[in-house]
Amino acid sequence: MRVLTGPGRRWPRPVRGTGGLPALMIIGRTGAGQPLAVVVRPLSQWDQQVVGVRPVTGRLLAQFEQWEADHD
Repeated sequence: MRVLTGPGRRWPRPVRGTGGLPALMIIGRTGAGQPLAVVVRPLSQWDQQVVGVRPVTGRLLAQFEQWEADHD
């Protein structure tokens, strides 16, 4: 939850879940600096449900770090 509500920038990216359902992946850093991807699905205009959280690694981590560098 700190990635979603804490200080720091967040990189939202639309994604598709199982069966092509729309979801939103929000990438940010924990207070300790660990990059995490939080996937949420819309419930209503202002409500979303967290459906998964995972560490950001590999190519996605490189893209996120480039995004951070471009948005200093």
